[in-house]
Amino acid sequence: DLFRARPATMWAAQQQPMQLRPQSQVRAQPVMVIGARDKGKGRGKLMQPSSSAVPGQPPSKRPRLAQPGQTTGEVRFLDALSAQYALQMSGTKLAGCDITVELDARSKDQTKVIVSGLSPGMDWNVLKQHFQGCGEVKYADVKGTTPSVGTVRFETPQEAQAALALDGAVMEGHELSIKPHAGSKDGTKLQILNVPPTFEWQELKDFFAQHGHTPIFAGTSSSSGGSVSAEVRFDDPQ
Repeated sequence: DLFRARPATMWAAQQQPMQLRPQSQVRAQPVMVIGARDKGKGRGKLMQPSSSAVPGQPPSKRPRLAQPGQTTGEVRFLDALSAQYALQMSGTKLAGCDITVELDARSKDQTKVIVSGLSPGMDWNVLKQHFQGCGEVKYADVKGTTPSVGTVRFETPQEAQAALALDGAVMEGHELSIKPHAGSKDGTKLQILNVPPTFEWQELKDFFAQHGHTPIFAGTSSSSGGSVSAEVRFDDPQ
């Protein structure tokens, strides 16, 4: 009988070892996604799996690929609310380029944003005008991809010598090269090479202070001879 023979046939099929194809022959299959408007109509949209997806990680946790040779900028606002408005500018076009706007993780008062995806040669004034509608812009600057050169000065030569122990430390993926400054007659000044291009003098000073070596002066400048950030010297760390 056909119906009586079927269970025995199914049992025999289950005893056969499963044949697995090599991983190189396995192809990702399109996924049918049915939106809220399509459920009642039986239609869907075919979506190919993303090749950039990382197994085991949700989409929000997937790492973003860095764009080599990318010009970045920074914009500082009068208040944190304006910076939040600026985040909504992410995805807009500036001089024909799609920009990405993110809150600077180093901004303690959350008034500073980092703008990436800028066109080469972008002028800081154009960048400032682009964000004027978000609030009062206190500062805007364009950073290239070339590492900067830093300078720090200490009270005594002994403090400067102790700070040389930080040679080889890594800041945001940049391995620092710290050496005595050739123009320092009293031995209190150090030169730092390969400083991240987005770093300002205050962030360089904080880096040394966090490692127990607080300078009385810190400054950064573009190694390509471009724009130079402001430098302020105080009588004491406070």
